Amino acid sequence: MATLAEHVAEKIPPPPTKSLFEWLAASLANSFDPSDPILACGDAVLSALQDWPDHVIRLAHEKLHSFPYQNVPTRWRRLFEEASLHKVLKIIESIVLHDGMLYGQKPAVPHSDWISDVVHVLDKAAIISGLPRRKQIVHETLDALDHVIQGEQTDLEPALKRRKLEGAPKSSNHGLRRFATNLDRHPKLRHTIPEYDDLSFDEFQDHLLTNNDSTSPIIIKNALSHWPALHDESRSWSNPNYLLRKTLGGRRLVPVEFGRSYTDPGWGQRIITFGDFLNDCLVQECDISSSTYTQDPIKPPSSDASCSYVSGYASVDASDHLPERKINVTGYLAQHDLFSQIPSLRSDITVPDYCYCTLPTSSPTSECDSSSDEPYMNAWLGPGGTISPLHTDPYHNIFCQVVGFKYIKLYAPDQTPFLYSHGTDEQGIDMSNTSQVDLKLFGPSYEEQNKSESGFESSLHAQYPLFKGAHYLESVLGPGDSLYIPKGWWHYVESLSTSFSVSFWWN
Repeated sequence: MATLAEHVAEKIPPPPTKSLFEWLAASLANSFDPSDPILACGDAVLSALQDWPDHVIRLAHEKLHSFPYQNVPTRWRRLFEEASLHKVLKIIESIVLHDGMLYGQKPAVPHSDWISDVVHVLDKAAIISGLPRRKQIVHETLDALDHVIQGEQTDLEPALKRRKLEGAPKSSNHGLRRFATNLDRHPKLRHTIPEYDDLSFDEFQDHLLTNNDSTSPIIIKNALSHWPALHDESRSWSNPNYLLRKTLGGRRLVPVEFGRSYTDPGWGQRIITFGDFLNDCLVQECDISSSTYTQDPIKPPSSDASCSYVSGYASVDASDHLPERKINVTGYLAQHDLFSQIPSLRSDITVPDYCYCTLPTSSPTSECDSSSDEPYMNAWLGPGGTISPLHTDPYHNIFCQVVGFKYIKLYAPDQTPFLYSHGTDEQGIDMSNTSQVDLKLFGPSYEEQNKSESGFESSLHAQYPLFKGAHYLESVLGPGDSLYIPKGWWHYVESLSTSFSVSFWWN
């Protein structure tokens, strides 16, 4: 399959929207490979792709809802992906017809912001299907739209420049140069995590193997000095404008958790534009009074039951008509494979060399052990006050802080009897990797809180009497800090300011 750049280079390039249409049409016209799982959907369904993509998307969406995410047959994810691309093709075709570029046909009347329409269809396909076969086509289409938006080509069609993009995402705060990341007060730390300065690969390897029976967490300072996301002003993740540019003016869709914690009854997840997430949840008080969101957990983050590092949002669809909820809640882009969705952000960071060290022979095994050579990367972006409740993960973790500050509290695996883990919830989800104890009420600790909440803490200790005897380590991570969390260690995380972090999971 020719790339879009190769397709355009074959001849004098026409306006880019027509080039994109011709290239995408040619790419989708190819016959399916005999090994393609989509063939199992049947000829009747596949014959409807070109003319009735919306109907096919609805069918695929219904099928995706019929299974737990990790058990969805690949053919239905492929169908959702393929139908989404055919829908994009019809949108772009309407723009080409509207501008009178094709066949001399009567122009159609497009939506005012067709770019957002295309982006939303592609992002939903990526988040919901995982793009099992068409990832390259999706990324090249999004790259082409970025050129249109940025005006980097000299042959942009005049009609595009004349057209007002009235439906574009909110932009009231696009002039903001930096997130608010001041640490107004520092928690009182009692049992701090050991810190080291810029450990070499060999020094970290020695740390892993020296205490083979009890690998311990450490903080590594100044190991990320080469990351553009931290130290290149033109690519700084602390600059909202840069993140907006990388998300096509805020049009990209991202899965956002709404609510204090996935263990709370009111917690839910919703797919929204990055621009709305930025404006509503990061640069001002989060208000989704005009929005809707799913109220039931799709899956608890880091659940041992699913062993999935790819966000399982098969049951979330931005076009679902859900009952409206008027509520102010915290929004958190948590445990999302953002760098697979937006590869250009991936180039702003590098995988820490520590992730390629040899692990101790005593390292516990689990169903999630992977032979992958590369770690699983997840993004964590949200305002101050977001939390990840006390839980364990089935991976070793290098947790890197890029923007803002986070409070971390850790408990060794041998403290598990003191931590009151959940069992299986009413939906049959194994929650044994999550503690029942709400650490938001115990840390980070400030002197004034200790005085005002001592009575409340006493009642919690009465409910969980063994918890008071649990031994812990704690610290505050700032920009440039890396925290090694050994596999099986319990950890609680709370943002003390607007915060952007990256986790690297590996076994």
